[in-house]
Amino acid sequence: AAAAIGDFLSKTSSLTILHLSGNKFTSDGIRMIVDGLKSNQSLIGLYLAECQLQDKDIASISQVLDVHPKLEFLDLHLNQITSQGLE
Repeated sequence: AAAAIGDFLSKTSSLTILHLSGNKFTSDGIRMIVDGLKSNQSLIGLYLAECQLQDKDIASISQVLDVHPKLEFLDLHLNQITSQGLE
């Protein structure tokens, strides 16, 4: 599923909000989504609450924050992220 989401994100130009909260993604799945986001120009909100994300997943997600032109809101609450993951 994550590969399909990443592929869709890389091709869509009209999606502005994506709710993925409550899905359990592997680290590989998060990387696939992040790869799609790197090519996306339209998304302004991404909800990843309760996805069992860990510190290593946040490192992948942080790559998008530097290059995505419009992403304004990123919901990461209720994940397994420590203060180390936020550094």
